[in-house]
Amino acid sequence: MILSQRIAKKYFRYFIGVVLFLGLVMALPNESLALDIYYFSPDSPQRNLGGLKRKMETFFTQVDFEANFQPFAHFVDFDQNVRKKVPSFLYLPAWYYSLYGEKLGLRPLMSPMANGVTTYQKVLMVRKGTTITMANITNQSLAMTTMGPADESTLNTILFKAHGLDSKDLNIITVPKDADALFALALGHVDMALVGKRSIGQIGAINPKIMQSVQPLAESSPIPGPILCYAVDRVDGPVVEQLKGLLQKKASGINVLAILQIDGWRVVGE
Repeated sequence: MILSQRIAKKYFRYFIGVVLFLGLVMALPNESLALDIYYFSPDSPQRNLGGLKRKMETFFTQVDFEANFQPFAHFVDFDQNVRKKVPSFLYLPAWYYSLYGEKLGLRPLMSPMANGVTTYQKVLMVRKGTTITMANITNQSLAMTTMGPADESTLNTILFKAHGLDSKDLNIITVPKDADALFALALGHVDMALVGKRSIGQIGAINPKIMQSVQPLAESSPIPGPILCYAVDRVDGPVVEQLKGLLQKKASGINVLAILQIDGWRVVGE
């Protein structure tokens, strides 16, 4: 009888242990349910990344799609997080995909469109009344967002080579957003700023006084816009198709295209 009681107590403790363990496991957050979506687009006219995050996560809640939407202002933070753990989806510059996409196991899904195209242009801005021209920009300071490790060669390709210039002769100062470059120019902290056309329009609408103190000097050739990618090893086909469909619709009056400040999407391969 005593032996039977001991056995019963032993199995009872074992049963309680299993129940507690299962309860703990169920209480832990299930990372497999919520997908990570990273957003890094320094040339986007987006100015409030905190607001962007809230609006996008509200949208995903409305469409019953569990996702953690994480925008990044700084390239170093974005790059470090991606290399630490590749997320399921990434909205990133074309140059980043070109350099690292294959190594990271990424595949392009869609390209955002603005004014019907997937490219954009940058404008070289100077202060009004300046003596700077395309003939005498050597050793001048230039504020701009990053365009990757090959900033100088990229700048030559999209702008300076056509004018017989070399960007290595400039003092380039990298800033997180277009607005930072334009403000630095208006305040006299730099001699020139390279800013996206759409950003100029948006900043001018919000702060017209800034635009009264600056003027365009030259325009770049078209630049490939950002790309929405997915990690092949992190997400399966049905989920990819689900997100692709959701990002092209409205939910409870929420216009995701307006949130992302784009006109539409061009599906890669179509």
